[in-house]
Amino acid sequence: MLLYLFIILIMVILTITKLEGIDKEKKFIFGMFVLWFMATVRSIYIGNDTIAYYEIWDDISSSHNCSALIGRFERGYLWLNNIIGYFTQNFHVFLGIVNFIIYYSYYRFIKTYSNNSMLSLIIFFLLGTWGQTLNTIRLQLAVSMFLNAYYYKNHNKKIRVAICVLLAILFQRISVVYITGLFLPKKVKGKIYIFIASIGALFFIFLPQIILMVVQIVPYFSTYLNSDIYILG
Repeated sequence: MLLYLFIILIMVILTITKLEGIDKEKKFIFGMFVLWFMATVRSIYIGNDTIAYYEIWDDISSSHNCSALIGRFERGYLWLNNIIGYFTQNFHVFLGIVNFIIYYSYYRFIKTYSNNSMLSLIIFFLLGTWGQTLNTIRLQLAVSMFLNAYYYKNHNKKIRVAICVLLAILFQRISVVYITGLFLPKKVKGKIYIFIASIGALFFIFLPQIILMVVQIVPYFSTYLNSDIYILG
């Protein structure tokens, strides 16, 4: 907790103070680098799923055989482990590469669309997104791909958008739902917010029934109904 508060204090100081020769962009880059570094050198016991990702990495990087894991984990993530495993068997090097993909995507997204990059960095940290990068690696890889897809969509690079969407699904199955976001117009009217909020409320209310229907289509998600760790509700 003290480390967490210390990081917040440093971010606030960097945001409100002016340093000669150091503009906001450099502060932002420095802040992102520090968060990337901390996420990369962390212990394998930090983050609920990190130890599981370590075991996957240890298995694939040494055997280069991921067939036994297909079905439980997405092929894209397994392939990424296998490719990097040909160059190194160091888990933290693997984390460094994966985190670079994730953090560069957030960096470019914030730099492009935020009016205050340092404030966005503080929000990135305080609202738990940074913590998720230490835990839900597959999901964060998928999110980073959709951040890139959104960026390329606004630059009218359709092929790159399609590639990013495909990669996102290969990293995390459930990310297929994010495809709908690519169809949102650049200017969103108030009625769309009301419509989306209403749909979200209905999903929240009828989540158990919806999950049961989803399981009929995608049996994989039954894991979340019969697990001691993941409990619906």
